[in-house]
Amino acid sequence: MLSHVRAPALVLWGGASKALSTDTAQAFVAAMKNARSTQKIIYEGGGHFMHIERPEVTANDVKAFLDRQVAGTQP
Repeated sequence: MLSHVRAPALVLWGGASKALSTDTAQAFVAAMKNARSTQKIIYEGGGHFMHIERPEVTANDVKAFLDRQVAGTQP
């Protein structure tokens, strides 16, 4: 399913998630081989719900990613 993604993709991942390892984050990125671009951010010490655990940090990272997409620049 992820190979159908064509849009730019941002993967946010908690480095200490007990649900899924950071290897899984890399597998997500690798599976999105047709995405226009991909970026992965691992939050050391973060768990599975980064948007709840660290809302300001994740919101800033998402905004920066979207701003780069609008500007046409890569990370």
